[in-house]
Amino acid sequence: MLLEASVKFFFPLFFSFFFF
Repeated sequence: MLLEASVKFFFPLFFSFFFF
C-alpha cells in the first residue's frame, strides 16, 4: 500500500528530525 510505504519512510525521517 502507498500509505504503508509512506509511513514506513516518514516514520524514521520524522523521528530523526524530532531527535535532532
